[in-house]
Amino acid sequence: MTRTTAAIIAALSVALLCAVGLLLKMQMDARKPGVTQQTIVAGGEKTASVSGDVGVPTGMDAFGVTVFAEGTGYMALTDADGRFVVSGLKPGTYKFRATRPDLVSAEMEEVTVTNADLEKEQPFRELIRVLMDSNGDSDASEIMLSTLGAIHGRATISGSGDQSGTTVLLEGTRHRTVTDAEGNYEIINVEPGNYDLVFIRSGFGQIRKGITIVAGQPMEVSAVSLSAREDATEGDRSISGRVEILTSDGSAMSDHGAVRVTVEGTSFSATPDSEGRFQLTGLPPRLLTVSASAPGYLLERKAVANLRDQTEATVDLVLLEDTTATAGTSIVRGRVLLASLRGGTRGTGGVAVSIAGTSHIAFTDASGNYQIENVEAGRHDLIATFNGYKTGAIEGLEVAASGETPAPDLTLEEDVPAPVVVATSPDNGQSNVTIAEPTTAIIQFSMNMDASSVIAAINVSPKVSFRVRSEGGQDVYALDFDAVPPGDGGVALRYGTRYTVTIADTASSMTGVPMEEPYEFSFTTGYAEIIATTPGDNAAGITMNFDRPISISFNAPIDPDSISPDDIVFNPSLSSNPNINMRRDAKSGWTTIFVSGFAQPDVKYTMTVRRGVKTVTGDRVRNLPYRMTFTTAKWTDLGTLYNAGDNGSRRDDARRERERSRRR
Repeated sequence: MTRTTAAIIAALSVALLCAVGLLLKMQMDARKPGVTQQTIVAGGEKTASVSGDVGVPTGMDAFGVTVFAEGTGYMALTDADGRFVVSGLKPGTYKFRATRPDLVSAEMEEVTVTNADLEKEQPFRELIRVLMDSNGDSDASEIMLSTLGAIHGRATISGSGDQSGTTVLLEGTRHRTVTDAEGNYEIINVEPGNYDLVFIRSGFGQIRKGITIVAGQPMEVSAVSLSAREDATEGDRSISGRVEILTSDGSAMSDHGAVRVTVEGTSFSATPDSEGRFQLTGLPPRLLTVSASAPGYLLERKAVANLRDQTEATVDLVLLEDTTATAGTSIVRGRVLLASLRGGTRGTGGVAVSIAGTSHIAFTDASGNYQIENVEAGRHDLIATFNGYKTGAIEGLEVAASGETPAPDLTLEEDVPAPVVVATSPDNGQSNVTIAEPTTAIIQFSMNMDASSVIAAINVSPKVSFRVRSEGGQDVYALDFDAVPPGDGGVALRYGTRYTVTIADTASSMTGVPMEEPYEFSFTTGYAEIIATTPGDNAAGITMNFDRPISISFNAPIDPDSISPDDIVFNPSLSSNPNINMRRDAKSGWTTIFVSGFAQPDVKYTMTVRRGVKTVTGDRVRNLPYRMTFTTAKWTDLGTLYNAGDNGSRRDDARRERERSRRR
């Protein structure tokens, strides 16, 4: 399957799930609770329509529950009150099911439609009301919660009254949701165990919480608050835009209820508002292709959003009425299986299977079987979608002019987020990185990683010796570069050199999911410089004498002939001329200079190392002149004073001052 074909299929598949939204709106005015209308379809054939309602937990909106006849294309979406109508039923037996991603799937009645029923003037009976409740109000809920768990909580953002739109996900699983207007969220039907709960919102810092889910015990997670941040990382990107719908005569449609906007190759999707506007948040930092679809319409062209170099993108999409669709008489039958990361496959109800580019859609029964009727003869692409799983496709299925066409089994893989690099230190492109022993680079991933795969995936160019270690958790790794030549014949960092760190896409998460694409970042090392002083800059309470010198550390061996006492200046001047001693580290060969002399108490000094100091190879030290300040201890803080001139007199003065202080 080509990348382009897969992208088109993925976009159309999600759109077809909303196809009945437009049909439902057309039926709303004619429908009344408890009434089932008879419908005359093309060709004068009579069909039946059944109605009913679905109950959801208190405080939840009942809109958008999918009610479908298993193994067929008969389906409808509920309105805000949970009401629905399924139309076009031919004679046969139908088993109905209600499903929505955030609710426990519930079985409904089995209904048999006969030819005699179609001749009756009285309406067909209404389906018995079904309750979908995560607290066990339906038999399905009780069974699920006996072995599964659930969480709920609140995630808020600063500076906004509307708290909706924050993505909440259980890392390493298919479970994800978004907060409502008050910031509330709920995730149900989760296998027991330890998880990282991650909160992601465009322009805000990511929050991660460790939680433990227990079977049969819904858990309330403590509230979190996301703070705005200037830099954007993984999951902080967003795409906004507008979808325009044009009919065959060029007029614009105002109803966007059946439109679905999708990001190809991901599970991100959105439904536009009444004016066609939409927003997708929590997107990864890469090039993304955006599509839109609606039943009976074709996309004029896709849009590409570059989220590698920016945190927000805007796109416009146009849907044109499809005037080429024709009816057929063939039936396509097949089966869809769901594959687990833990191994094995299973069939399940509620998988949407559709014919790409048409309004044909069916839902699988409990065993994964489906059939699509009235398919036009020719070559077709079939697409299958299910919440929490990657979109699957069968390309080029040859459908006969009549009769049944069997489709091969289609297996959907779990849609588990792939790990990405969210931050590095040094930053990509950073220059003048100080060489220290060791010089450390940090790589942070979006989730816990398999250490062996990370170590094997890292490469550095040009060649340099380094070691990889975990840094405070399995999502953060440190690269320790050798700043001096190691004894095993390795290569040390070089001054003024650009290094590129590459992480191959073989690096994988703890659940075995590899990175979607390689990642690389570069940094350039600095030159020889002063890397530390003792005491540090702006230190206070310092005693400086011949026993307590100031040390100046370089990250290179210094030429002793390039420095003299005149190159180190104190302001104000010390009470004696400074002495300079140099020492080279036995391992690194780097130089430390020790400056000793008498400093007056309770005085703020500025020490300056002048230009002219060079390495043994003749290279200059780049951060010269170098200045640091320190303040000496007060008279009363000194146990013994050593000063130039009349040392004995000053020691006597100090002793008398201490005695006066004690008497006070």
